[in-house]
Amino acid sequence: MLLTAIAAIMGVIGTSCVEDERNPYENTGNGTDVFNVMLPGMGTFYVGSEIELRGSGFSSGDEIYVSDAYNSSSSVKARITSYTADKLFFIMPADVVEYGGNVEVSLVRNGEWHTLGGLYVNNYSCTSMPLKNDIYGEFVEIMGEYADGDKAYYQEIVNGELLGEPVELDLNLQSNSDYDYNEVIQTSTFYPLFDNYLFIYEHNGETAIKQEMPRLGTQLMIEQSASIGETVSIEWPGFKNGDKILLAPNGSENATLINNPVIAEDMLSFEVPSAGSDEIISFYQILLLRYEGYVSNIGYLNIIN
Repeated sequence: MLLTAIAAIMGVIGTSCVEDERNPYENTGNGTDVFNVMLPGMGTFYVGSEIELRGSGFSSGDEIYVSDAYNSSSSVKARITSYTADKLFFIMPADVVEYGGNVEVSLVRNGEWHTLGGLYVNNYSCTSMPLKNDIYGEFVEIMGEYADGDKAYYQEIVNGELLGEPVELDLNLQSNSDYDYNEVIQTSTFYPLFDNYLFIYEHNGETAIKQEMPRLGTQLMIEQSASIGETVSIEWPGFKNGDKILLAPNGSENATLINNPVIAEDMLSFEVPSAGSDEIISFYQILLLRYEGYVSNIGYLNIIN
């Protein structure tokens, strides 16, 4: 009897240890009526991550929904990228958890809603940095996850208003040896004209980052002297075709518009017009007009009559 009791106890302990082990993929079904679709039991996930489900019976009629674990009414339909009979891949959608957090994943099959379980969505880190060798530009560094085809944009902001169209930036994957599971993505250099801009990062077609950021690089500011009819050249890689120059007497709202400055090889050039003054030297602000109704002071010009 004693041996039988000990054997029974050991059997219970052995069963418990097996059940406590966590499989790479987990099934939330119980008993004989098992719904055979499993979430990954481990992994690092972000907005835009491609998630693999395993199971059976996947078809074109399946739908995946993701919601905030604490707010089931926030369900967002996920985009399915591919499937086979025993695997299905979907993209973690945006607009579920703003700064990372726990989400709940569900599958709708034949009109029936099945909750598969939860995943943790990590937050991206996004930092702007001024250029070390050029005080008039900057770049953004992202820590998170990268895939070929990802895109980044910036768009200027003044007084809460977005100006112009988003400008696409090049992306480069950096070494990530110091950041564990994070990948480090760096944008190409860009040259904001105003103090703030909206930065957007799209991972696998989902908006992973969308936040207002301050310009950290110092604003372009030059000072030159020139005579009427002389050519003034300003070096800055941030000039764009269509930029216009205004010359305004310092402290005055009156300005002279120079419609067609020449922009070439990271330089803007224009011919100094008549100062319109009897003074020997007239002090003018150089204003850059890129967006209708908004100018940026990029320096000063002493016009010698």
